[in-house]
Amino acid sequence: MHENRTPQVEEQVLVRKAQQGDAQIFSLLVSKYQRRLKHFLRRFTHDDQITLDVVQETFLKAYKALPQFRASSQFYTWLCCIGMNTAKSMIAVYGREPQMITEIVDENGEEVDVLEHLSDYQTPEKQLLNRELIDVLGEAIDQLPPNLRQPIILFEINDLSYEEIAQIMGCPIGTVRSRIARARELLSAEVESRFEHD
Repeated sequence: MHENRTPQVEEQVLVRKAQQGDAQIFSLLVSKYQRRLKHFLRRFTHDDQITLDVVQETFLKAYKALPQFRASSQFYTWLCCIGMNTAKSMIAVYGREPQMITEIVDENGEEVDVLEHLSDYQTPEKQLLNRELIDVLGEAIDQLPPNLRQPIILFEINDLSYEEIAQIMGCPIGTVRSRIARARELLSAEVESRFEHD
């Protein structure tokens, strides 16, 4: 009787079976995370074909590295780590700089502006200036250095924890916290400077 299993426990069971060599179970994990991983990596590659190549390579690497996976981290977080490293390598081959873009795709396949989801900008007063504010924030996020742009989008949009972002970025949790705080400061300062005369 496993009716009370949480999704996390069910995932751990699937991963364990895949680690024991069950390729069909691994295919289930691929199906579960492929779309989400594709949208995540698309923000770095900014190119559909490169994204598809990176996703395919990520799952190949993950399958080979399954014996090394430890359940101390989420499977999806582990995939993101592999995916980001693969994206960096592949982008270098294609001769393009990795970058974030500010659109996400929701569960219906519709593009949604990431800026509308930044929690700090959801007060009723600020929503009165919503369209102009979003435009300003879009420019401000594009101007953030990658080491600040990446964690704030991972945190605000992907809803990843500080711990998960630290794993993906390969840096201490304290660094993630400070970079997110710094990104928010810069975004707030840019918004204030653009609207101070209104």
